[in-house]
Amino acid sequence: MKKKLFISIGIIILISTVFWLLLSFNKKDGTLLCTSTINSNGVLIKNKYEVVYKNLYVVSVVSSEDITTEDEEVLEQYKNLLESMYQPYSEIEYYSNEIKVNKNNLSSVTKINYDKISKEDLIAVDRDNASLYDNDKVPIQKLRKVYKDMGARCRNS
Repeated sequence: MKKKLFISIGIIILISTVFWLLLSFNKKDGTLLCTSTINSNGVLIKNKYEVVYKNLYVVSVVSSEDITTEDEEVLEQYKNLLESMYQPYSEIEYYSNEIKVNKNNLSSVTKINYDKISKEDLIAVDRDNASLYDNDKVPIQKLRKVYKDMGARCRNS
């Protein structure tokens, strides 16, 4: 009798554990955090991507790039590059970029609200943006792959 009771309790605990693990690994809502660091030729570049998603689709992204170097000329080149890269997006509603330079550090923060932004406007700036979309939404797995392909490490938080 006791043996059957222990077996029954063990099975219930096992099933509960498996169910909990499945729920934990298949979260449909959450935040994906990806980071990368590059240190080359006296330039340190730290990238951070914070992605909020709901029902496995991206809601918003905040990406930050921090560039540190003692070479003012190199910092100015990065600033000009980022400004020219983000300028075509400047008129798109729900897309913003801010670049700040403070001594030997450049900080660039980009915010995109994928729930509200016009897919067509993004694609008009760069046709490659179309590859992010499935049925007018951006799946979290596609964005995770993009960041990983760029060398970032990602984790859900």
